[in-house]
Amino acid sequence: MNKQVTKHRRDIQILRFLAVVSVILFHTELPYIESGFLGVDIFFVISGYLIINVIFREIDNTGSFSIVDFWSRRARRLIPASSLVLVCTLITAWYFLTPQNAKRASVDAIFSALFSANIRFGMIELDYWAASSASPFLHFWSLGVEEQFYLLWPILLLVSTGPLWRKLRISRALLLTAVIGLSFSLNLYLMNLDSPWDFYSPFARAWEFGIGGFAAMFSRQYRQRPERPIANLRVKFFLRITLFAAIVFVMMMNRYDSYLGLLQVLAAVLLTATLLQLGETLDGDLFEKTLCRRRALVYLGDISYSLYLWHWPVIFFFGLYLNKTAKPGLAENISYVFMAYGLVFVLSALTYKFVENPLRHSPALILSAKRTFSFSLMSIFFVIALALVLPRHALSSFDSGKVSVANDADSRYVNANSASWEKLILDLAVPTQPSDKLKQNPDAVSEASESIPKTNADGCHIGGKATIPPNSCTYGDTTSNRVVAVFGDSHANQYFPALEIAAQTQKFALLMRTRSACTYADVIVYHESKPDKACNEWRANVLSELINTKPDIVFVSSRLNPNISKKGSELRPDLNSSREVLVAGLKATVAQLESAGITVVVIRDTPGMDVNVTDCLSGYLPSECETPLVKNLTSIQYSGGVVEETKNARVLDLTLAICNTEICEPVRGGKIVWRDSHHLASDFVSSLSPVFEKVIKDVSNKN
Repeated sequence: MNKQVTKHRRDIQILRFLAVVSVILFHTELPYIESGFLGVDIFFVISGYLIINVIFREIDNTGSFSIVDFWSRRARRLIPASSLVLVCTLITAWYFLTPQNAKRASVDAIFSALFSANIRFGMIELDYWAASSASPFLHFWSLGVEEQFYLLWPILLLVSTGPLWRKLRISRALLLTAVIGLSFSLNLYLMNLDSPWDFYSPFARAWEFGIGGFAAMFSRQYRQRPERPIANLRVKFFLRITLFAAIVFVMMMNRYDSYLGLLQVLAAVLLTATLLQLGETLDGDLFEKTLCRRRALVYLGDISYSLYLWHWPVIFFFGLYLNKTAKPGLAENISYVFMAYGLVFVLSALTYKFVENPLRHSPALILSAKRTFSFSLMSIFFVIALALVLPRHALSSFDSGKVSVANDADSRYVNANSASWEKLILDLAVPTQPSDKLKQNPDAVSEASESIPKTNADGCHIGGKATIPPNSCTYGDTTSNRVVAVFGDSHANQYFPALEIAAQTQKFALLMRTRSACTYADVIVYHESKPDKACNEWRANVLSELINTKPDIVFVSSRLNPNISKKGSELRPDLNSSREVLVAGLKATVAQLESAGITVVVIRDTPGMDVNVTDCLSGYLPSECETPLVKNLTSIQYSGGVVEETKNARVLDLTLAICNTEICEPVRGGKIVWRDSHHLASDFVSSLSPVFEKVIKDVSNKN
């Protein structure tokens, strides 16, 4: 079947070329290919077209279909090359990544070997688009979806040829229509829930394969028809070129979220299916004689599977080497972009020539499905064994280097507290102990990386599309008339452990109102290029709730976000102007709360770290994970400057409880301070409860 595709359906290889090149360009973050990720959707349509075509043809020609032979062909086609890439990527990961990241990568590799990476990423709610979510095996999510398609669809189509289905007179077209409709509806439903499964679920992706199958069914109707006149060939040529150009145009559009993004996918899917169907009607038109006769393009289509397997690990590790970031962007290093492309091509060509093709067409494997499955299982088990063994023998070596200390005019103003608060904070600031400089216990590091406030699990620290503050998010003494509220983003939520202890000790109710990446400032927050509607509506709703319920004290805090604009204006300011807009928005929120008779305490945002601290501690001494305080200290204008014109609002500056006057250390007094690069570990935060108890007591007495 595949030889025939290469020889007679070069247009399919051209589509494969377009799909894989668009994905590669997208992952190197080059301009003008903003939606190159749609190449994956093109692959899904092609797979649906080819596989459903093969199944129906075999059923029609022989009256039966061998699932064992089908799965055997798929195993020979997919598993040898993927196992090779998994092994090489695993070894490289344990050389370049910190042990903690490498352990996560090992788990990803196990799921990838079992063609279920999409299940793994869906379970951990991995955001495909987020920089912090990157894994060297991220691209295996689509191979998981595709392999699950190969597993389930033949069973469904084979059942559809059975006596029960014939008795019910349910046609293949009706079956495909039902699958497409149900799958598309599920996709919409999951998207509305803001669930990661709308991206990763094979059931939410089945409609793309189904549309490819529909194109295959229509194509079969044309195979016995006579040749068309040459005039029709010209019409067909222009039609195919137009459709091909339309696919490229859709890939060059900006990437949209939600329903507009789904429309992009739908457009690419329908255009691809139409091109596939047209390619079946006649052979020899101008499209075939021009574009499809370009051997280089057809060859890249032939090796598209190997190109897809190799492209992301190469790009990932190139970017890691250059930028030491989780998700690399090579676009600013154009020479490295072409070096990466060259390496991807060489590795793919060698894999295709010496692994993919020989084993795919091996007579010994073709003649024995049992031998094929045995070889495939051995390959998978080898990858799994390697993923389990490597964590015991970390090969990591990484020179973090030293960071130059940048001058900061605000670095002198580290403490903006009252004298009594300052004394308590300094008393709590346990100096580092000799043991804090030693390599940390791996279990303690792992626990710190997962040291997250329980509000996340309770659904009280929200994200996604929710705009209404959740109920049942009151802690401490829920019957008390004294209420303390927390308002802001995850940087406000991180103080929950200390505030919960204070609430239990001082018998007040603690109301949590926090949302990921949503500042408390009265501004318009943007997500990428569009206003973040959910964040902006949620903030307005919470502000209205707080003004109406009038808690005694509201603690506010949020991370600095330059991706904003003034309320009532769609004009996005530059970086310097956005600072002024943010300060004005912070002041506006505090002023609204204060005018309602609420005392506001603005918590100065935590300094950032240059590395993910727990990742760094998993492989290096704490001294390699430090950050100079002045380098990432937030300006006082975002806290002290916010309250300077108010009557009762106060500032709580915890900087010296977290860092010393020069360095932000990863470990203090035997406690790991940070869970990542900018969030405090909950266990450490709990030690700050005396500060919050003092602040609440002082503010309450003053009131």
